[in-house]
Amino acid sequence: MDFELHEESLKDVISIIQDIFEADISKIETKKNKYFPKKKIIGISLNDIEQKLGMSIKETTLLSILKRLEIKLLKKTKSIFNFEVPSHRFDLSIKEDLIEEIARMIGYDNLPQIKSDPVSQNYETSEYDFLNAIKVFMKNKGFLEVINYSFWMQKFWKI
Repeated sequence: MDFELHEESLKDVISIIQDIFEADISKIETKKNKYFPKKKIIGISLNDIEQKLGMSIKETTLLSILKRLEIKLLKKTKSIFNFEVPSHRFDLSIKEDLIEEIARMIGYDNLPQIKSDPVSQNYETSEYDFLNAIKVFMKNKGFLEVINYSFWMQKFWKI
């Protein structure tokens, strides 16, 4: 639920009541306590965007795209832009979310195709080698891995 929508909704309802009943309505007063959600602020640099998208983007293009998405520029330092995310955009919380939105607005087909490095897992620890050796040994001796529910309550055993 958009935590800023209630005040606008209340104003709309009051306007309808005033039109229908010609009523005088008192001023709307809202209070926010420490539990009230705060607006999200995300810092991002042009370098962050270039690294993730594989292409450079002009500052004017960045600001234009985010303005169309109702994302406001709060502050700009030498290299960091701080943006305020609208309260209805629950999906935006980190800079990668903003980069994803920028990519979407540019168009995924317009992004350069970059071959990524293969991902490899490094299992060069002695603990892994020892545990893996035990598993292989037990498997070769005919043992099977079993999942058992000995700590479950008996009522869950009946299927």
